[in-house]
Amino acid sequence: MQTGNVRLIRTVALVALGALVAVLLAACGGDDPTPTARPAPTATTAPAAPAKAAAPAKPAAPAKPAAKPTPTATIDPVLAERQAKLSAGLIYRDMKDDWDRTAAEIQRIIPLAEAEGKVLVTTYSDATAQAWCKGFEAEFPAIDCEGRGIGAAQITAALVTEQEAGQRGTDVASLAMSHTSQLADRGYLADVDYAALGVDGDRAWVPNAEVPGNALGLFQNQYTHFINTDLVDIADLPDTMFGWNDPKWDGLMCGNSFLFRAGQGFTGIYYDIDRVVEWGQQLIADRDTIITSSCDPLIISGERPIYVFGYGNPPGLLENENIVQYWNPGMGVNLFSGAIIHNAPHPNAARLFIAYVSSKASSQIQWDCCGAGWAAYGHASEGITSGAFAADMVYESTETFRDRVKWQTQFSKEVFPGAQ
Repeated sequence: MQTGNVRLIRTVALVALGALVAVLLAACGGDDPTPTARPAPTATTAPAAPAKAAAPAKPAAPAKPAAKPTPTATIDPVLAERQAKLSAGLIYRDMKDDWDRTAAEIQRIIPLAEAEGKVLVTTYSDATAQAWCKGFEAEFPAIDCEGRGIGAAQITAALVTEQEAGQRGTDVASLAMSHTSQLADRGYLADVDYAALGVDGDRAWVPNAEVPGNALGLFQNQYTHFINTDLVDIADLPDTMFGWNDPKWDGLMCGNSFLFRAGQGFTGIYYDIDRVVEWGQQLIADRDTIITSSCDPLIISGERPIYVFGYGNPPGLLENENIVQYWNPGMGVNLFSGAIIHNAPHPNAARLFIAYVSSKASSQIQWDCCGAGWAAYGHASEGITSGAFAADMVYESTETFRDRVKWQTQFSKEVFPGAQ
């Protein structure tokens, strides 16, 4: 993300937790209600000075009321569970341990990987694949790295088709959690001891406990709106996504045909999905929002100065100083993972590659080229690395990724029925 760009993060607190304070009621003090008896006078035959009356007994101090215990602050369990679910992915922000290249298992497999001589990598972006391969080949020059990018709308279908056809064209696939799970559910992932490869074992996760196979978190990135500030006053931008459904935005918005749908998998977790569906239908029908394969040229030219539910920190957009990012509550933060295919043609090179890509050095390369990396290394949007998105963004994690798939599918079917 370039210096000088304006980043606005509107934080909406989800859970208000009020501590109840006990009030101590002071009891009203008073005299002892039992009077002190006067002593009887002494009987004599001659008058005598009257006996001095005994001083009345000092009343007992009123009993001090027992202090009331301070009640424990109450927490709405439903809201607490919801917030924990939405922000579960924050744990990855704290996993800062770098790859240990000296791990015994790494030393064992290096000659085996060099003997295999090649590793095949598939991910969404060709630029990311090439950046990873260039760094890996510099580290291990005896191994050729072949990377390819396949668009998010087609990548899982392409990988499934290859597997069903018996083709072995991928060693390592790097995907979002939702797409990774689709491969895992079919039994296409290998089960790998990543800790033995010198990687923080907490970055590994299991997509489907009923099927062998796991994956490793490699980088994070987030949904974002892009705004051309030459034509749109940032002070006018809405606090929630539903504010975009205002006539003043008529004819100004563009959405990417894949990202616009996929992004609502996250907002469907944050809001009621029926409300999100209605919003999407109205945005297209009433606000004349264009849904197309690429909004970049439209926002740069100013033809459509608002790009709703764009993605990431793309240098090609953000190098234009008049284009800034903007977020609404409910937008998503993805965890992208790497997984080794169960029948990888180069299994040792695959293990070596995925361990290398988990490193700080590789993350820096990816951040420099493509605006994404491992958040704990500082290679992510400021909102992710600082934790500022914690209250109002939905983090993809083992708690959310299957819900995301469900709501994205419903949104797509109901907003774009002809495309199904």
